[in-house]
Amino acid sequence: MLITVGLAVAFLLTTPPQYSSQASIIIENTQSAFARPARNGQDQFLSDQAAVLSQVEVLSSRDLANAVVEKLDLENSADFIRPLSRESLLTRALLALGISIRPGINTTPAKVVDALGENLVVFQRGTSRVIAVEYTSTDAELAARIANTIAEEYIAQQRVSKFDSNQDAITWLGREIDQLRDKVAEAEKKVAGYRSDSGIFQTERDTSLDKQQLG
Repeated sequence: MLITVGLAVAFLLTTPPQYSSQASIIIENTQSAFARPARNGQDQFLSDQAAVLSQVEVLSSRDLANAVVEKLDLENSADFIRPLSRESLLTRALLALGISIRPGINTTPAKVVDALGENLVVFQRGTSRVIAVEYTSTDAELAARIANTIAEEYIAQQRVSKFDSNQDAITWLGREIDQLRDKVAEAEKKVAGYRSDSGIFQTERDTSLDKQQLG
């Protein structure tokens, strides 16, 4: 019992405390009631759940993690490098006795992204549209910065994506308007020709057909 208690105390003394920080993101449905396809309540609920889960995958993606690593310069951060060089209690004892050699620290971008992913948890809160981004680290400030930066980068990428989508929609609508404008001009030309051939004249004030015939 004493040995077990001693080992537990030694483990607690040599294990640094862990801090978790959370950032919450709400996924809003920006479609209007007129643009949204007609669905019953169950279909709409399933569609919303699928959309939220899709954004969970986006928040957990390596592309977003790469952006966070680059923005915070985690590859050169001493606070972030430390978890990459975890050493067991036996290794520390051998290092203290001079028997073992401290291994080199691998800080390649891929390794940093892998380490970030190991301590990152992204999940949906119940059946709501709220997504929680939770990061755990031995540094409380670093955990908060990473969680907040992931949320900020996600929002920035979504803003750019929506801007590009709006630009595509504007371009498409511009082409449609040009085509409709040509069709309206052609229709007006045909109406004018029909009026001329049928002897129907439009006065400035009287626009109804009855009043035109009476005039």
